[in-house]
Amino acid sequence: MLQILVMVAGLLAATESPWAKTDPVALDLARKWLQAVARGEPTSVEKGTALPFTYATTAKVKRCDGKVTDPKALSNWLKCLRTSNELLVGEIQHGDLMPSDPPNVRSKTLRSLGSKLSRNGKWIEAYINGDGVTYTFRFLIVDQAVAAFLVESDVETG
Repeated sequence: MLQILVMVAGLLAATESPWAKTDPVALDLARKWLQAVARGEPTSVEKGTALPFTYATTAKVKRCDGKVTDPKALSNWLKCLRTSNELLVGEIQHGDLMPSDPPNVRSKTLRSLGSKLSRNGKWIEAYINGDGVTYTFRFLIVDQAVAAFLVESDVETG
């Protein structure tokens, strides 16, 4: 009986709980990658990105959303993001990326976007509270690089 309990406890510890704390190493990796994106550093972004890379948002207008499969397309994506979403870039530059602990289970839309990806890796969630807008992010980390970047924005009303 004791052996069974030990095996079950080991299995539970090995499985990632939806309420698990965000891995600080993965969060730091995402933070550095996001800063490189905000600064427009193509070499750093390329080094920190696992191709194929997916960018998806919950926005109604999909300007830069899609899958990137090569370095040239990644460079084009970076330019697109920086020119089409200056508010997001500014919030990244001036905000502090905070872990969602526990992960934001209310963001069904981000989870739905992530479920469409058939790539294995570690998902982490984080957010930035900006000036009138909160950005929630999901990052898929594969081989110590960002393979997916999902974005949801929530504009404060009032």
